[in-house]
Amino acid sequence: MTIRISPLSPVLGAEIEGLDITRPLAGPALETLEQALAEHQVLVIPAAGLEVEQHLALARQFGTLETHTFFPNLGPGYEEVSVLDSVGGTRADSWHADETFLPRPLKATFLHARILPASGGDTCWTSMSAAYAGLSAPMQRYLEGMTALHDCAKTVEAGLQWGAATLSQYITALGQNLRREQPVVITHPRTGRRALFVNPTYTRHIVGVPPEESAAVLQYLYAHQTQVRFMYRHRWRAGDLVIWDNLHTQHHAVFDYPGQRRCMYRVSVLGDRPLA
Repeated sequence: MTIRISPLSPVLGAEIEGLDITRPLAGPALETLEQALAEHQVLVIPAAGLEVEQHLALARQFGTLETHTFFPNLGPGYEEVSVLDSVGGTRADSWHADETFLPRPLKATFLHARILPASGGDTCWTSMSAAYAGLSAPMQRYLEGMTALHDCAKTVEAGLQWGAATLSQYITALGQNLRREQPVVITHPRTGRRALFVNPTYTRHIVGVPPEESAAVLQYLYAHQTQVRFMYRHRWRAGDLVIWDNLHTQHHAVFDYPGQRRCMYRVSVLGDRPLA
């Protein structure tokens, strides 16, 4: 088997061809895929005939699977398969990394395109390691050793502001106390590359600095890390499987297809250890 890896942008993203993901990967093939994920951060694999069991089996080779905190799933026996269906309102039109409030944030996500709109519905990724490398040396030194609070309730708070959530839902979310302090800068265990680890969806504030300073620094980082030069935008094809490094990228599923349907199956792998 000859595995071909074709970069999709200068910074991140690569298409993988010649890899049979419908059966367990042999040691060398799995190592090649893991190395490609570490290097390119987002991998696109044509997988039109991929079955749910094969989707799960592939993800399990990367680690322990997660049952999502709030997304619907396929039901008994398939709790690890989240169903992101726009008909049910399951979409996230904002920049984020998934569930960064967890003690062991997700290290990888496997997203399979099941139903696509006739146009639109692209997903953008931005490299947090490229964004960190693009910071000035003084800013890198300033951020070193800092932590930030990540809070699941922040998403419900945003929904409350837009009329998409109720006060009781917000109170419930606060009571769940799904929050965690995480480093502002993390290191990739395989490549050693440094990366920013703050996002506008879940990060509340930087710990230990005045609120005004925290807000100003975070707003700067959010604008900096979503520059086009750090991005790859994927136009989905039916059956595409995209694997991404959730710790060292952020993504934005663009909601520009009102009145059409977009349905994806999502399986994610928990990180190996707490970040902090």
